[in-house]
Amino acid sequence: MVVLVRLAAVLHPGLEVTTAIAWLGVISMTFGNLCALAQKDVKRMLGFSSVAHAGYVTVGLVSGTAEGLAAAAFYALVYVVMNLLCFWVVARVAVDGRNLVLSDLNGLHRRSPVLAFALGVGAFALVGLPPTAGFMGKLFLITAAWNHGYNWLVIALALNSAIAIYYYLSLVRHAYTEPDEKRLAARARPERVQPGRRGGVGRRHAGAGHRARAAVREGGESGHGPLRLGAVSNLSFRPLASSNFACHCFAALIRKTRGARSPNG
Repeated sequence: MVVLVRLAAVLHPGLEVTTAIAWLGVISMTFGNLCALAQKDVKRMLGFSSVAHAGYVTVGLVSGTAEGLAAAAFYALVYVVMNLLCFWVVARVAVDGRNLVLSDLNGLHRRSPVLAFALGVGAFALVGLPPTAGFMGKLFLITAAWNHGYNWLVIALALNSAIAIYYYLSLVRHAYTEPDEKRLAARARPERVQPGRRGGVGRRHAGAGHRARAAVREGGESGHGPLRLGAVSNLSFRPLASSNFACHCFAALIRKTRGARSPNG
């Protein structure tokens, strides 16, 4: 880029070298945007978009004017700052160093509103939406190159900026509008009961069952007439494991009661 800026001082519209640089700029911005458009990896997307921004800078260089050189320098500075901002957000989100995909940005505004806002500012500036510095930089490039023999290059810049809107704003869309499916799945997952707790419940139910059987035997073996249910009622019953066991206990009570009445009859 520094070499191109130095050469731009001697470039004039209409020269073969200037036209070659203009065509290289079109190829660069088109190739970079189309490759970035197909990416799901955020770092690769930002890397391919850098190729496109290099093509944007050539729009100011081929104009052959002082305004064009100033516009190219200003746009390059804005691009470096905003691109570093986006990479900083990616580095903060991926603390383990992994490569982020677009779905990893889902729900970022809930997890970290500051990072989501910084990512939005960087994406808006890189795509050139007003009132960001990226918009001002592209406006300076367009006004410097228009009516200097490269109007077709300005049109190519506008078309490629429209392509870049899709993948840059997809970063903001995932950060602000897409739900975080991983967190939702973690919340919807039922809480597992620890094995120790299940064993404690089973032991309590088993203890209640043993006390009930002991009360039945005590009432049946005593020779004082009908079975006294007071011994059973004094027990602190808790919910049994199944209704079949409760039915078995009541059937045993009835049999013992009849057996206790039969000698007196």
